[in-house]
Amino acid sequence: MHNNSWSLVFFTLLSQACAGIMIFLAATFFIDQQTFQAIPTGLNFLAPDFLALLLMAFAVLFSFLHLGKPLHAVNAINHLSSSWLSREIFAVLIFGISVLSVFLTRMFEPSQEWLIPVSLIFSAISGVFLVAIISKVYLIKTIPPWNSWHTPTSFFLSALILGAAATVLLFLSSIGILKTGFITPTYILGLSWALAIFLSIETITTLIFHAKRLQKSPAGIERISFNTGKYHTLHLIRIFILFVALFFTLYFIFRLPGISDNFQAHIRFFAMIFSLIVIEEIIGRSQFYASYYRVGV
Repeated sequence: MHNNSWSLVFFTLLSQACAGIMIFLAATFFIDQQTFQAIPTGLNFLAPDFLALLLMAFAVLFSFLHLGKPLHAVNAINHLSSSWLSREIFAVLIFGISVLSVFLTRMFEPSQEWLIPVSLIFSAISGVFLVAIISKVYLIKTIPPWNSWHTPTSFFLSALILGAAATVLLFLSSIGILKTGFITPTYILGLSWALAIFLSIETITTLIFHAKRLQKSPAGIERISFNTGKYHTLHLIRIFILFVALFFTLYFIFRLPGISDNFQAHIRFFAMIFSLIVIEEIIGRSQFYASYYRVGV
């Protein structure tokens, strides 16, 4: 993988994590009003919208690092009708505005009840739109490892997994640090089950796609080898971490009913799960860029 691809690894993962956070924040509003009302607001690192805003700022910064001439970045949006890269930049802008609207609404106009659902729906839809556009950028016919069903599937799974994991950790921390007792353990349990399902799907799809990729290994291109060397080793490490993260998530789910007992231990345990998820997502995305090879013109 080229060194400048690392900026794309962090840009895509951070932006997709932000989309996932906003999707689950919107879901919380419509599923559990009691929990939503207890979520911290304003300049608080435990507020999901504020955290998403910060992470999106870092994502944009990483995207600039990939450009040869960052000062010319504004010119990239001039080709919306023909360039998926321009559409990606436009989607980032729209999503950033939507997150900012949620943050400002919850901070300054919480009494305007109609503004909150409108801004949340706007952010969730624009988040889905952003992930879809980012996925489309890489569906290039001359790059076989990218031009497949697995690219959008993995990108959306990253958004859902990172979003669900971050939301659970934020809610647990809000209860443990801010003593926000109105965030219901039942809702955290539901989010944890969703996370376990997403991790299961990601494990299965990763194994299926890797097996198919081995069957279509590029002939005559020595620098790409999917079944030996560093690439294959990282694949095995990622699958192992996925299984461990899934097992620990299920263990956490079955221990959650006793959340009032030694609550800080629950936070530390899930923080470990979140760390494992971040590591495997970074490995997965770095492998995505490392799988690059081009055929044809």
